[in-house]
Amino acid sequence: EYTEGVVQEYTPVEEAKMKLMVAQLLIYMYESKETRVKKEDMLRDDKTKMVEKISNYLFSNFARSITVEDVAYEVGLTKSYMSHLFKDITGNTVMNYLMNYRLSQARNFLIERPDESIREISADCGFKSEAHFSRFFKKNIGITPSEYRKNNIEQGEM
Repeated sequence: EYTEGVVQEYTPVEEAKMKLMVAQLLIYMYESKETRVKKEDMLRDDKTKMVEKISNYLFSNFARSITVEDVAYEVGLTKSYMSHLFKDITGNTVMNYLMNYRLSQARNFLIERPDESIREISADCGFKSEAHFSRFFKKNIGITPSEYRKNNIEQGEM
């Protein structure tokens, strides 16, 4: 019973019961927080695994013509959710990631395959045309694929 302005005295047993209830409440709150954190970690792991699945698909199919819809279908997600998830985890869009991977492969191929034409390398890396490949390469690397090959093969011979 509460009376304004009057300090209520509790028996030692009542005080112990209240302290026990407070302790139980604190334990419950702590455990529910731990469970929530574990669930968030688990969700993060699941998201990371899904992004790895997407990346692996891109790495395995970079030479093909790929759309975001193709990737989403292959990994079993909606286009929208997959795009958001991928951007959230990697900081890149799916297509930007794919194009950067294609560019990386092209750079390697230009040096590893000195007798192969620029047209063949662009096709092997999934570019729609040699002209598109050359424009994209120059925009991102600063020099043409031919100049890149020439510079890197000359450096290797020194």
